[in-house]
Amino acid sequence: MLDHSIIGIIAGIVAFAANPPYIWAILKGETKPDRVTWWILAGLNMLIFASSYSLGAWDTLWLPLGFVISFSIVAVLSLKYGEGDFRLTMLQKVCVLGAVAGAATWWISGSALLALVFTIVIDFLGIVPTIYKAYLRPWHENKLAWGIALVASVFYILAVDEWSLAIAAYPVYVLVTNTILALLIIPPRRTQIQQA
Repeated sequence: MLDHSIIGIIAGIVAFAANPPYIWAILKGETKPDRVTWWILAGLNMLIFASSYSLGAWDTLWLPLGFVISFSIVAVLSLKYGEGDFRLTMLQKVCVLGAVAGAATWWISGSALLALVFTIVIDFLGIVPTIYKAYLRPWHENKLAWGIALVASVFYILAVDEWSLAIAAYPVYVLVTNTILALLIIPPRRTQIQQA
């Protein structure tokens, strides 16, 4: 059996592999990323990567790193190809303030675990607009990209070598959110019904 560090690297590679089809779908006008969501997610995942690194989650660092790179690229593309404007909704304001508060909490308290848990909660709030959009208009998201992201999250769970809150919280969260999004986006029946 592969060791956890190799599985973690595979998770990061697979997560990054979701990026090209998503970018291609954006450039073709098939996918319209929510502008504010992707900027929030890029920033939050930088904080998640840093706090995971600080907590010693060595085998599971690769997926958050892949997310930081991927989400940052999508965020930049959303400036031209995304939907929504830059007037923040109440939820988005909470997400931005939460990300700042999470970083401040870590800096003041010195607790990377507290920052990680706080950031996961805020990350979930940040992805709620995308989940809602996927529910209403699943054809505005790329099935292949979200399918690959789901596979990456399974590898991410398999990379966990120590089942503690500090190490396992983010991999479990990623699996849950990617499963929700994949279930909303991938079934063709929903897309046909919504488009009809």
